[in-house]
Amino acid sequence: MEEFSMPQSILQVVSEKSFDGMREIMEKLFNEAMKMERENYLHAKPYQRTDERTDYANGFKPRTINTLQGEIQLAVPQTRNGGFYPSCLEKGMRSERAINIAMAYEIRWFLLRF
Repeated sequence: MEEFSMPQSILQVVSEKSFDGMREIMEKLFNEAMKMERENYLHAKPYQRTDERTDYANGFKPRTINTLQGEIQLAVPQTRNGGFYPSCLEKGMRSERAINIAMAYEIRWFLLRF
């Protein structure tokens, strides 16, 4: 998974595609938010060793969500013991029913971090 710099990446998509790039922006935001949430759950960044670590990262599981903007390809972070699941997704969710609320939550969360 490529490294993500939120402001530059999103500004690039908006400047190149205007609002036609909304699907791509949502995809990037959700994927990055889920990675950050997993880091918080693990109490460690990738490859970092800490005494507080609770589990280990174990790759990503592909997931497709249908939205009004089109399909969003997500890389859902996994943990070795399987105790982590991103709060922005509902298990079994395949459509946009909860994604708008989750998107508003994630945008607010990102704005507070940057």
